[in-house]
Amino acid sequence: HPAVRGMAYGEVLRDSHACLGLVSHSNEDEWTMRSFEVPGCASLFLAENTPMHREFYAADEEAVFFESSSGCVDRALEVTRNPARTERIAWAGRKKIEDRGWFIENRMEEALPILGIKAL
Repeated sequence: HPAVRGMAYGEVLRDSHACLGLVSHSNEDEWTMRSFEVPGCASLFLAENTPMHREFYAADEEAVFFESSSGCVDRALEVTRNPARTERIAWAGRKKIEDRGWFIENRMEEALPILGIKAL
């Protein structure tokens, strides 16, 4: 799939059965913006098992985690074989995003006053 930007990005996430959540090991990342974007679009978040991902989401309830390349393949095959379960997990991830207010708009509403910028 070619690169997408703007609203098309969310559409691609929503239209995907599952989306990978990879992190940069050289930067010692434990999460990325995709950690919120994928569940926020109600797509299944198939992510590397990191301490932060485990803190954000309940394994196999709000996201699906893997430990290795072969584990990623195994988990991807598992979720493609059970679309109803995949959809339940994806919507539970979306609910977590809503319940916690983890949308970028929510975060900006909190950040702007800290930066001395009046919200619109």
